[in-house]
Amino acid sequence: MVGVQRAQISKLESSTNSATIATIIKVFQALNVEIHFHVSVDGKNIAIG
Repeated sequence: MVGVQRAQISKLESSTNSATIATIIKVFQALNVEIHFHVSVDGKNIAIG
């Protein structure tokens, strides 16, 4: 359904390991949720996605 293996979802839920941005995006897309990342390096904003 999400495009992410069930084992990965389980690890995310139990905080066993860190998720990649790609995995987080897939999960939120499957939930039909909008997500925004704000990244700033040396005072300059960087667009992601």
